[in-house]
Amino acid sequence: MKLADLKKENISELNKAEIQSVLNHISTALENSRKITYDLSPPILYELGLIETMYWLVEKIEEENKLKATFVTELTDVDLPEQKLILIYRIIQELVNNIVKHAKASKIDITFGSKREGIEITVIDNGEGFDVNKLAKVSMEQGGFGLFAVKERVRNLGGTFAIDTKKGEGTNVKFYIPLKSI
Repeated sequence: MKLADLKKENISELNKAEIQSVLNHISTALENSRKITYDLSPPILYELGLIETMYWLVEKIEEENKLKATFVTELTDVDLPEQKLILIYRIIQELVNNIVKHAKASKIDITFGSKREGIEITVIDNGEGFDVNKLAKVSMEQGGFGLFAVKERVRNLGGTFAIDTKKGEGTNVKFYIPLKSI
């Protein structure tokens, strides 16, 4: 607001143009900040729950990345505190981001199933796959932090995590989160 006021002052056209440039950058930064905040924790998660958020997410994946995404569930609701729902959403979001960035996939399938008083979530892609043995050797500086963070979040929720992938055969990530003891 102060910059907008300053722009109205009796200053040179050059200074006005520079102020306008700064205002444009600030506006873009605010817009990006809002988008990041929305993506990290979408309001639909609080308003309608995890299941509806997953339907929203697959639509968003298809719109933004030009690939086919499906969500299948046998659950009608996931009854957990908001904080834990956010962690589950962020796990899935990170897996999807990895697929979009690295897998060169044309299809993502996300499935929720009920298993032993918990929820089993599967994220499958038809992308390039990768060598799991090399994953352990990837340093955080090389971009290996995403799957490490996913494993840690699952572990913090008392769950288990498994990756099944081979070069050229896509990737199947499955994790289980207990609903009773967390």
